[in-house]
Amino acid sequence: MKLSRYYIFFLILFSGSLYAQQIINISGKIFDIADKETLPGASITEQIQKTGTTTSLNGEFNLKLRKGRVHIKISYIGYHTLDTIFDLYKPIELSFYLQQEIIQIEETVVQANAPNTRLGSTETGMTKLSMKEIAYLPVLFGESDPLKVLQLTPGIQSGQEGNTGFYVRGGGVDQNLILYDDAPIYNAGHLMGFYSVFNTDAISHIKLVKSGFSASYGGRISSIIEVNSAEPNTEKWGASANLGLISSRAMINGSIIKDRVSTLVSVRKTYLGLILQPLLKPVFKKSSSFFSSSSYSFYDVNAIISAKLTNKDRLKISFYSGNDNFNFHKKSSGLKTAMEWGNVASSAKWVHVFSDRFSWDVSGSFSQYNFYLDGGLSGYDLAMHSGVEDILFKSRLIWIPHPAHKVKAGGEYVDHLFIPNDIAANAGEYDLSFINKRL
Repeated sequence: MKLSRYYIFFLILFSGSLYAQQIINISGKIFDIADKETLPGASITEQIQKTGTTTSLNGEFNLKLRKGRVHIKISYIGYHTLDTIFDLYKPIELSFYLQQEIIQIEETVVQANAPNTRLGSTETGMTKLSMKEIAYLPVLFGESDPLKVLQLTPGIQSGQEGNTGFYVRGGGVDQNLILYDDAPIYNAGHLMGFYSVFNTDAISHIKLVKSGFSASYGGRISSIIEVNSAEPNTEKWGASANLGLISSRAMINGSIIKDRVSTLVSVRKTYLGLILQPLLKPVFKKSSSFFSSSSYSFYDVNAIISAKLTNKDRLKISFYSGNDNFNFHKKSSGLKTAMEWGNVASSAKWVHVFSDRFSWDVSGSFSQYNFYLDGGLSGYDLAMHSGVEDILFKSRLIWIPHPAHKVKAGGEYVDHLFIPNDIAANAGEYDLSFINKRL
């Protein structure tokens, strides 16, 4: 029994010594072949035994391998990989020299499209911005505003700091035609012009034409701003929300019938009164009663439906409604004032593509702007209403004989309805009404 134990003990010692004789240490350095500088952090791997190491700060390495055929690969960033195969029977010291690798890549050309577009297009004084470009520019109260971004372009001067109104090359603020999907917007500002009526969630791009107006616009004085609605997602549903200092907005976007019918709905609402009243009361103590008796709010609603009727027919319907509301009511004196103003615009556009070079589109739009003022004091009441209402129909043929040429032909019908001011007053037993003839 004792002999067997000694036998096992000596067998373990003998096998361990045999294994030790099989392990051989190799060492060395890795150099740059050009300047003979050592390369720290170079990788040395043995491909057969699946082991490896890296060089030290002095470019030195030590690696223990089993006796026999070895395949060593040496690599370093920016250098050619070195492969070597040899038979290992005794400890050796090696030196490897790596050659820098020169990688030739094609040249990178950075080119702006805007100058070429202006030179190759008949539209002069035109600026086009996408929502991605607008998102990189400075914002007011944490929200991007397309009309304020246009004030940063050449030839445009803002009316007041932070205001959406602007002058284009000497023209007036009211001489700028603003279109939302071909429907005119007559008052494009909220909060006395500090906010524009355009919600960036529902816009794809905006185009400004400062001169050389096309005949398709019907002739204008100062400038034309085309705001194009966003395209709904045709594959899946999604939603987003944004919380701002003065207003918040939410948007839902998705496909009703995949790849055929999709929709987008966006809503924006302000809570300005809830924030400003507590802040302004201590500052304007003498006017604190004004802030406690007044309220202000605005909202915007955008809805878009896009439908692919056939492979050659496309229908898009867009709707916008925005409103401002101001109220003041002082119970002690009986003074009350209410002002309300806003836009409603809707449009539908059908496009038929005959070929890559020939298409036909038909569109119809409705636009309405209204302003209401109601006031009263001790039995005296006054109400006033003014507004504008437009109905438009447009048909257009587009022919592209060459990529550099485009021919357009079509017609447009516009029905304008102007309401300068309708006034109704009540003074005790007397009722007065001044209803102007609608033009």
